[in-house]
Amino acid sequence: MKPRLRQYIALFVLLGGMSALYCCKKAPSYPATPALTWLNATPNPVKIGTDSLVLKFAFTDGDGDLGEADTSIYVTDIRPNSINKPFTYTFNLPNIPSKGSYKQITGNISINMYSNNSCRPGRDTRDTVSYSIYVKDKAGNKSNIITTPPIIFLCN
Repeated sequence: MKPRLRQYIALFVLLGGMSALYCCKKAPSYPATPALTWLNATPNPVKIGTDSLVLKFAFTDGDGDLGEADTSIYVTDIRPNSINKPFTYTFNLPNIPSKGSYKQITGNISINMYSNNSCRPGRDTRDTVSYSIYVKDKAGNKSNIITTPPIIFLCN
């Protein structure tokens, strides 16, 4: 083989190896138990009968079974001094596909909390609420619990 050809082949192999290393990403490493991070609530304040409250949070799940059958989001109304016991809303999670060949998943979830009945009796002008939120994956792993900051509802 001619020396010039060997140099081109060596350069080609070197560049190919470097680009392969550059293009390969290491798989993210998340625990099998889902983890949540609070993002925001909009709007705040919420006008009853006009606005819908949207709660947004981020998630990670290492085994990728969040969003499969039997997975849910639990949102509990934790208002202080409430007449009633805390009330929990349950939402089914849609399918959340993994990206590429990795099982681990990450993303954001937004929940629309229709606000027509969000003011407690005796609250003529405004009410304040906080929610606690967690998810359960298909394996039954319960995520950490996140809590919203106080959200104000304008009652009329």
